[in-house]
Amino acid sequence: MAEYKEHDIRKSEGVIAVRSIILGAAAGIIVCALLLCALSALIVKIGTLPADILPVLTTAVGAFGSFAGGYFSVSMYRRRGLVTGLATGALMFASIFITSVISGTTDDVAGTLIKCGVYMLLGSIGGVVRVNKRQKVKRVHG
Repeated sequence: MAEYKEHDIRKSEGVIAVRSIILGAAAGIIVCALLLCALSALIVKIGTLPADILPVLTTAVGAFGSFAGGYFSVSMYRRRGLVTGLATGALMFASIFITSVISGTTDDVAGTLIKCGVYMLLGSIGGVVRVNKRQKVKRVHG
């Protein structure tokens, strides 16, 4: 086995942080996709839904996904919950925004800024919640 030097790229704290942010954002987007599938099944079962409530529901689904992404990214990185969660929420917003621009379904500027703020806020809250969660210590009784 090859020995790693002190500043190896696999051990670098910056690389670990970026990797956890990217994987956390991916996990958050998967959570969003699953929730949107469940929401669409519920809408089909109910029948009709007022058109005014759909943007609110999609923003809430994205916010929950951002919370889950921030929580997941900090569970891998285990440090700097606020900043890591904030970056995860920003990456999630950027990827969803770019996807909506490509598909041609963008909101107005105010709606976009609100979604950006909500995603970043909930991502940072998820990170703070995870970094402050105590880990269970297994005690050996002997």
